Amino acid sequence: MNATGKVARVRVFRADRSYTSPVEDVAAERFFYSDLAQGGAETLDDVITRYENGLASDLAELNATSGPASPQTAARVVTHLLVRNDHVRGIMQAGASAIAGLVGDLFGSEEKVSALLGAADKTPGPQFRKVFEEHIADNPIISAMGVPPAAFIPIAHAMLRENSSASYGEMSGAIEEVVSRFQAHGPLEARDAHARALSASLAPQERIEMLERFTWRVNDVDGDLLILPDFVALGWNSDGVAGSLLEHGKDELAVVMMPLSPRRALVGSISEVTADTSNFNEAAIPHCLSFFVGSEVSPALELAATKIGFGTAALLSQSLEQSAASFRATVAEAPPARTEQPADWASEPLGRIELHTDCVDQEGGRRLNAVIGQILGLTRSRFDISTLRRIIITSDYDGALSSLDRGRFETIEASPVSSAAGLSIAYNINIEQDGVDGVAIVLRDSVAAGLLGEDDLSFGWAASVVLGQLARLGAMALINKVFEGGVTEGDQIDALLFRYSLPGWKAWLVSGYAGLLDPELKNIHREQLLDRLTTITDDLVGIRRGYRIHGDIDRLIEDAGEAMSELFELACAAASHSGDDRDDALEAMLAERGLTNWFGLLRSDLPSIWREGTVYPAQAEMLVLNQHIRRLFLLGAIFFWDDDGRGRVEVPHWSDFDWMLAHSQLPADSGDAADANTDSM
Repeated sequence: MNATGKVARVRVFRADRSYTSPVEDVAAERFFYSDLAQGGAETLDDVITRYENGLASDLAELNATSGPASPQTAARVVTHLLVRNDHVRGIMQAGASAIAGLVGDLFGSEEKVSALLGAADKTPGPQFRKVFEEHIADNPIISAMGVPPAAFIPIAHAMLRENSSASYGEMSGAIEEVVSRFQAHGPLEARDAHARALSASLAPQERIEMLERFTWRVNDVDGDLLILPDFVALGWNSDGVAGSLLEHGKDELAVVMMPLSPRRALVGSISEVTADTSNFNEAAIPHCLSFFVGSEVSPALELAATKIGFGTAALLSQSLEQSAASFRATVAEAPPARTEQPADWASEPLGRIELHTDCVDQEGGRRLNAVIGQILGLTRSRFDISTLRRIIITSDYDGALSSLDRGRFETIEASPVSSAAGLSIAYNINIEQDGVDGVAIVLRDSVAAGLLGEDDLSFGWAASVVLGQLARLGAMALINKVFEGGVTEGDQIDALLFRYSLPGWKAWLVSGYAGLLDPELKNIHREQLLDRLTTITDDLVGIRRGYRIHGDIDRLIEDAGEAMSELFELACAAASHSGDDRDDALEAMLAERGLTNWFGLLRSDLPSIWREGTVYPAQAEMLVLNQHIRRLFLLGAIFFWDDDGRGRVEVPHWSDFDWMLAHSQLPADSGDAADANTDSM
């Protein structure tokens, strides 16, 4: 803005404000790439500074050029600035979970590393118990805590699994460079990951060679003054679609444009492909991640800045629409015949299911029947839905819930009611029909509109609602079958804790299908988990101190168990959604509660219990759920362990020492749990 002044300045435009800034302060972070060197050692910043001497020469060459430009020089400049900017750092932070998972898949498995660490089993086996007991025998720290050594065995095993799951990449240098950094998240981790990538190459050779095949020119620009986006260079594909170079695959990139000044730009193209570069600003701004810079104070650019990020949102929406369209195409096909039905599924003909609706005409009813039938066919290969008797889609949702004929369930269960906030759109209701117990699914009329409409997003949402309710049926069928005779495996603590852990697995299965094509559900589950994590410690402290007054161990277990079950359900629901984006608030709260690694392990354990469409798991496969619940009880300093067949609970005095000084007549802090609701599911 003042090229002749001592301090060159630009105008920085963000979505919510604009301001004038010295050039050196734009998108800059002190010691971002490396800390100050110690003992004369060379840092990455030193390496970059040395590289920038050559980069400055390349830029001077381009600035002195009018017309054809050197492909080698242009490729070097664009490639270096492509990988070294604030936009890339933001993308790295936003995509941390997805990248970590991808690298884990490529380079190794948790199972292999866990086996090396002695934690291959999901529950502590005899060998682990033996080794651990030898290490903690007469340990003064354990003794001082007032907790029996046996209570630490499952805790130690859980902690080992958490840590091995989060840091198994350390077994390989390649994984260590990415997984351990990306799974931790945060600006420092993104900085290190970015720095390591730059250490490997400040200008990746493959990208340079690709761009050297382009024909390059430096052109003078008429019209609006050019902005510089946070991703530096804009690209177009062969269809004329614009985006940052990161958004285009190497085989589809056709035109590249990088501003050199407000009136000059470096432009490269491949073959005879051209693009309308005259609208550079308009095309570039939506693809900026957080800002762009200009050379003037401009109300027009301030208005345009409100569109920052719209390009990214459009890409996500497009991806979602493609997924929904793919699902629609799958549904439209005839349900595939099963050649190997799991033997423990009690399958029923789909013809027994009735569809009732009052919100579509006759033709709409025929189409709706076909779509519902296809979804049922697809679902039937994944779940046992034999208890389903009726599907009711109605314009009077609340009326249908209250007036539905439920047979014998009228006298043994309260009538279902819609949520007070009016958010309920689907309900599974137990009914008796023709003397046989079953389930009716009641749905709002908006579900029918979505299933019959032309919009793929609406169809995906509606199909996900139906899938979620069918998954709920499948979850109950599995639970009823696996625990048909009660809890027969594990110890007394397993029998005690299963009533609190099973709802979590059900929530995971149902939420995964309900949120298949409904992106908002993911945010709802994360917000609910965040809210519960915020209050859970205080709630447990209150429950624990209440126990010290009333002394009823069964009441302690029930109160704390219900609190843990609610938290576990929300965690499982949140874990059912893909981890390809960040939730900074939730991640910060998990870290504050010491649960970051635990949540990552939960994401891994849940899908390993049972794969849809296969025979049901043994009870032992689901014991891992209890380990997660037991781990959560540590938030309240409540310890469970099995003492020669008797379930025991310990609440150490040190957890409430200050509070206890103000109270007297306290009960003993250890009690038997063997008879406390051990066979109630």
